[in-house]
Amino acid sequence: MFFKTKPCPRCLGKGSVDDADIKRLNAELLWLPGMCAYCEGKGVVGVRVNVAPETLYLNMDVPKRERRALRRGNRGALSRAEIYDQRSREFLIHMIQRLEELEGDHQALAQEHIEELKLHMKGKEPKEQDKVAVLEWCQQLSEYAGSKL
Repeated sequence: MFFKTKPCPRCLGKGSVDDADIKRLNAELLWLPGMCAYCEGKGVVGVRVNVAPETLYLNMDVPKRERRALRRGNRGALSRAEIYDQRSREFLIHMIQRLEELEGDHQALAQEHIEELKLHMKGKEPKEQDKVAVLEWCQQLSEYAGSKL
């Protein structure tokens, strides 16, 4: 049995999402380049898949079963996606506002985040690679915010 397919609207048929796709889908600072979760790396999707390509929740960190439910239009999955997308965008706005309060000092913002990580880790020191990732993300946030102002 063959299913009708169409090119993936998220990765444009490449099977992976790159920086240009991320920018086109307005997901900068929220996604990283990699395998496309919309088509699961195949480059095509069934014609009945009607999830918006910019849905942040539809990513490779979400279990396969949940991604499948979302693509099938399951109401619960769609509701979780809406909440996730809203909270992700609110977080990004909050971080940009905090960066503005710190007068663009992305290193101070990174230090705040590292201190929050320590709280979540019950006082343990985060790994050096995690600290570097936070600092790099805060620097990218600073550059992103500067280009939007």
